[in-house]
Amino acid sequence: MKIVFQLIWLKIDEGFSNLENFLAVVFVIGAYVVLSLLFRRLMYGPIQEKAISVKNYVIPSKNRTQIEGVLSKYFPYYLALDTGLKKSFILRVEVFLEIKQFIPRHMNGNADINILIAASAAQLSFGLKNFEILHFDKILIYPDSYFSSIREQYHQGEVNVKMKLIILSVKSFLLGIQDANDGINLGLHEFAHALNIDAFITRRSLFFTKFYKEWQFFAELEMEKINAGQSNFLRKYASTNLQEMFAVCTENFFERPAQFKEAMPELYQSMVMVYRQNPLNPKNPLQL
Repeated sequence: MKIVFQLIWLKIDEGFSNLENFLAVVFVIGAYVVLSLLFRRLMYGPIQEKAISVKNYVIPSKNRTQIEGVLSKYFPYYLALDTGLKKSFILRVEVFLEIKQFIPRHMNGNADINILIAASAAQLSFGLKNFEILHFDKILIYPDSYFSSIREQYHQGEVNVKMKLIILSVKSFLLGIQDANDGINLGLHEFAHALNIDAFITRRSLFFTKFYKEWQFFAELEMEKINAGQSNFLRKYASTNLQEMFAVCTENFFERPAQFKEAMPELYQSMVMVYRQNPLNPKNPLQL
């Protein structure tokens, strides 16, 4: 700033007309820089985006053995990972267990269920730096389908943006984990909604929002094919809207990656870029 004023002062000696020209140039350049920064912030989030590392959390290690035991027994995604990635995965599960409030409804709390829910979120966001889905801080857990007074119908799961809630039916959630190859997984479905919403509300994930817009192009083409009866790989529900399309794509991306890529290679590749991982490499999905 001091240098700018010195230059202006030198220009005064050269004459008022030259000073006006100089100030006009400074104004145009300044306006361009400001508008560029504002546009970047609107499109991709905060300028000084910094990922929150697991190192920033104080994580109690007393549950690590239990977490490892539950994941080794029930969670195929974790089982397939290389040893080093398993350690990173467990750390992320610990973060989710630490920063989210798990609230059982009409049932007793169950630590194993909480671990599996946290693991579903970690699976989805394993390739992302900003992985915590910070907008949603509470997870409501029902034993079975529950009645939503807002929508006046029974649900297996949903996200509530205003209340910052992710709501899951344990029965449907566990069915999704038990069959890891059918493209139906309630945990992945609802966390896909949550991650999508969180990315655009908090604007913390530059890469997610950027590549989501590219994914949208191919998704809309596929939705047209589904509605026209020209494509049946994804279930019809996917064509309801873009949000459901993303959630259903996410289920199939992780559970049926080979079939997905064969049926819709461009849409599959756009999912790889959105999530920054490739399920076709189960030992190291971060290898794109």
